[in-house]
Amino acid sequence: MPFNAVNGLRITILRPSPTQIGFCTPSARTKETPGIKNWEVVENDGKLDTFANYLLKKKIIQGYRRSEVIGAGLETQKKVGAWWVSTNPAADFRPVDFVRAYNEFWKPGEDSTYMEILAFGSSGYPYPRNTEKSSFQ
Repeated sequence: MPFNAVNGLRITILRPSPTQIGFCTPSARTKETPGIKNWEVVENDGKLDTFANYLLKKKIIQGYRRSEVIGAGLETQKKVGAWWVSTNPAADFRPVDFVRAYNEFWKPGEDSTYMEILAFGSSGYPYPRNTEKSSFQ
């Protein structure tokens, strides 16, 4: 079973088909939320474009779409951000590369990244394969 490791954390991903990942980043409106972390303050969406270009140039993803979203959870308050989706051929997506790039770009020194990973079945529709919250220490 193939696996990748980052800082001692073992991430096992089975890739039988194309992979779709979803993840959040701050957006220019995130700064309107009280109590956010310093890394979540983005003056304009230019930083999102820079991040997208970085991921594409390094061939970590092959393409993306993003939109502004509002979300909240049991442990988080309502916040505006950007939701990204990228679909990649199975052999070309390495979660360890994505998580490393995300943390280095957005939040150096932070130790977790949330992403959703879906595999596309033979029907062409995604089915949940693994939802990860990766922590690095």
